[in-house]
Amino acid sequence: FLLNYLPYNVEKRQERITFNRRQYEGYVKEFVFESCVADAMPADHPLNLEPDGNWIAFFRDNEILLQINKDCQRLCPDFDFFRRPTEYSCLSLFGKEVPVGVLRRRGETSALQSRSLNKNLAGVTNIIHLPTYAPFQPSHRLSSGLVTQSQRKYAEMDTFYCFNNLMTEIHPNFLRKLDGSREAGLGGQMKILSDLLSKFDNNLCKHFKKIELVPEHFAFRWLSLLLAREFMLPDVLLLWDTLFSDPHRFNLLPYVCCSMLMPIIIELYVFKKNDKLLLNIYNLNVYEKSNMKIMHFLQRIAGIVEN
Repeated sequence: FLLNYLPYNVEKRQERITFNRRQYEGYVKEFVFESCVADAMPADHPLNLEPDGNWIAFFRDNEILLQINKDCQRLCPDFDFFRRPTEYSCLSLFGKEVPVGVLRRRGETSALQSRSLNKNLAGVTNIIHLPTYAPFQPSHRLSSGLVTQSQRKYAEMDTFYCFNNLMTEIHPNFLRKLDGSREAGLGGQMKILSDLLSKFDNNLCKHFKKIELVPEHFAFRWLSLLLAREFMLPDVLLLWDTLFSDPHRFNLLPYVCCSMLMPIIIELYVFKKNDKLLLNIYNLNVYEKSNMKIMHFLQRIAGIVEN
C-alpha cells in the first residue's frame, strides 16, 4: 500500500487486486495479443517505409526493447535473477490456443532482432517478478524462497500497477525541460542537494567548486535511479521502504545523497581533479570506509533531516 496499489482497508484488497488483474489481461489482449495477430497477416514488406506499416511498428518496438534490455543489463549485470527464463509466460501469447501461423510469424520476425536482445530477453521479463521475493536474510542476501505461487504467477500484473504509480509520482525527474529548473524535477533536487552540502560541509562544496565538479556529475544517477545501483539489492529495498513511508516521500532523496558523502569526505579531498574524483566516487563504498550498516545509514539520514 506504500505505492497506493493496495487500499489500507484489508477487506477491500482482494476486490482491488481482482479488478486490476482482469484489467491488465485486457491490456495484454488489446496492445499485445491482438497486435501480434494483426502482424501475422502479410500486410507489407520489411523494407516498406509507410509510417503506419506493421514492420515499421515492429522496428520501433524493438528499439524500445533494446533500450529496456540495456537498462536491465546496467542495473544488475551480475545478478542471476535477470538471466533466468520466465517461469510464468503470458499464455495469451504462447499458449496452445495461439494459431500456428501466428507463432511462425513471430519466429520469422524475431530473427531480425539483435542477438543480445534474444539472449537476454528473459531478463527483461523477469525483472517484474522482483518484488515477490521475501525481503532478505541477516546475511544481506535475497531469500531463495518466494512468498506464494499465486503471487509469483501474478507478479507481472501487480508490478505493472506499482511501477505505474511510482512513475506517476516521480515523472518530473524524467522531463528534460526540468533538468535546468531550480524548483522541480532533477534540477530542483540538485538545488536541494547543493544547499545541503553547503550547510553540512561548506569546505567540501568549496573543494568541488575548485576542481569544477558540480553535483550533477555524480548525483544524476543517484537521483534518477533512486540509488538502485549504489547499494546491495536488499539494502535498496529497505531504503525504498524508508522513502515510500516517509511523509515527505521522494523529497527525502537529496538528504539520502548528502548522507552518502558524509562518511567518505576524507577520501573526496584526495582527488585534485574532477575527472579523477568522478571516476572513483562510485567506488568509494560507504560500508567499507565506515563499517556502516544500512540501519545506521538510515539513522544518519534522520539526523540530517532533523538538523
